[in-house]
Amino acid sequence: MRTYSKGMVQRLGLAQTLVHDPDLYIFDEPMSGLDPIGRALVKDIILELKQRGKTVFFSTHITSDVEAVCDRLGVIVWGKLRELDSVAAILQKSVTGYLIQSVDTSGHMKQMTVAVDALQQTLQQLMDVGARIERVESQRQDLEKFFLNVVATAERDRQAS
Repeated sequence: MRTYSKGMVQRLGLAQTLVHDPDLYIFDEPMSGLDPIGRALVKDIILELKQRGKTVFFSTHITSDVEAVCDRLGVIVWGKLRELDSVAAILQKSVTGYLIQSVDTSGHMKQMTVAVDALQQTLQQLMDVGARIERVESQRQDLEKFFLNVVATAERDRQAS
């Protein structure tokens, strides 16, 4: 095994864990050192374990992995659990506005960004003038920014005490 790449060692470790088929899996950076194919494979394995009712707990610094496979997110700072919520709820709370793409009656594409509380009214106004809504996309803070805010808050709390 000394001659194996880091990615191959990661895959071997994962295979050793899967062979026992436990109900609880704890992984530390399971996608670290993997190429894109290996990362996709590990994500698929985690999602399959989830479908089979297994519990998968893993640490990662790659927040897009969290969005792709996790139901819940916990942030631990200096050994204390600082946040725990569903990924969907965290993402929903972080919506700052919406990007709207529409096509007016003359066929021109228009794009605008509106605040959260202006979405319904803006959509209604566009439809009232005959515009076709092409896309509505939430603009939100990503999980990395969320994590950094949690750590910054923990740091302020630590300094205040």
